[in-house]
Amino acid sequence: MSKFIQSMRWSGLALAAVIAITSAGCASNDEITADKIRSAPSPEMEGMVRTHEQRDNDFSKTMHVNGRQIWDDIDMIMLWDRPSRLSRYPVP
Repeated sequence: MSKFIQSMRWSGLALAAVIAITSAGCASNDEITADKIRSAPSPEMEGMVRTHEQRDNDFSKTMHVNGRQIWDDIDMIMLWDRPSRLSRYPVP
């Protein structure tokens, strides 16, 4: 075989492979229809502006801070957070 015919054969095979790969694309069985979009325009959102994971993260941070803050609140209620101010004399 001549080099020209051999290169044409490889070019044809390469072109066929490119066409086969690009025609398959990213096919999925789950078709996107207008009804699916209308039923859930933003399915990942749980509230108006945050996703479920963002809400869980905020809740976790809030519980962590509240758990640490409760000890400061207890100290303040029990008057353990600072010395008494009832004496006229300075207390070291």
